[in-house]
Amino acid sequence: MKRDDHAAVADRALAALDQFSLPDDAPVLIEGSFVVAYHVLNGLMHKEGALSEDEHINSPTHSPLSLDELPDSVKPVWQAFVDLQELRTPYVWSPKTPGDELRGQLEGFWNVFSNANKA
Repeated sequence: MKRDDHAAVADRALAALDQFSLPDDAPVLIEGSFVVAYHVLNGLMHKEGALSEDEHINSPTHSPLSLDELPDSVKPVWQAFVDLQELRTPYVWSPKTPGDELRGQLEGFWNVFSNANKA
């Protein structure tokens, strides 16, 4: 998948998240944000030459790369993806009821992903 293909999928997935709301759709919003993060991260890695178009990272925690090895433009997306992963345990795999703090966290991730996708 090429950088522009990743960017297009990320844009569509991010736009689709608008149809969901908290607290009922927290797992969908988090998992949907994963799709966005995957495509933004991989598109940016292709753009920066850090990965070939044949290579992809499913998530930062399953990557042989570390934050220190990445181009500076990739680091905010990588870190947002790592932080997003931490939301899975309490809100997707456990019954924690989300509050306003989750909305703020998700919106922060979406801003990072959206800005990086436009770069």
